[in-house]
Amino acid sequence: GSELRELDVIAALPELSHAPFAAGLRQARVRAVRDLRRRLSTTANQARLAAVRGTAFGTLGLLRGVPASAILRRVRRTWRRANELVISPPADDETLHELRIRLKNCRYALEMVDDVLPEHAAALDRRLREVQQLLGDRRDTAAAIDWVKSCGAPAPIMRKAIAVLVVRRTRLGRKLGPSLRKLAAAGRRWDQAATRLIDRDSASRWSGPSAAA
Repeated sequence: GSELRELDVIAALPELSHAPFAAGLRQARVRAVRDLRRRLSTTANQARLAAVRGTAFGTLGLLRGVPASAILRRVRRTWRRANELVISPPADDETLHELRIRLKNCRYALEMVDDVLPEHAAALDRRLREVQQLLGDRRDTAAAIDWVKSCGAPAPIMRKAIAVLVVRRTRLGRKLGPSLRKLAAAGRRWDQAATRLIDRDSASRWSGPSAAA
């Protein structure tokens, strides 16, 4: 579950790779695995897993006959929604998490059209990944700080570890601004190129019947 993933991420931080934190994280992971197995073994969860296994995934996919411009327009909308937070970077953790979700959705959408405008798409994907990584690392560091506060370590050791993690979080925060500006620039170039293709396709569709007449 998410708790197990979070513990693995925290354990990978070099700032917490020593005693007493390493042993505490191992013990927390054992408990998390035990709890996850217990939850998965319940009758309700077994029924959910059986239902998922019976799903006909082959029926999923895009409808045939949908013009490329319509798909491109949908991807552009996903990018513009993310860009609302890119150009006005939020300061609070909750909105930064929302930004990360929007960037992830944009990356998934972009994969559907990465063969259209490949140079612009590759540049945008690279910047999306960069900012997602920074936001993820920052969120993981915040989770590590919360874990250290509750792990029961001696106060002096706890304060020292938190101070080091705060430095890490601050360093990541400083990198975020420049990375967001680079992302905005790459997104603007992709958006402009995509809009030209969409407009060209729309114009050809409108002129088609009259040209045939």
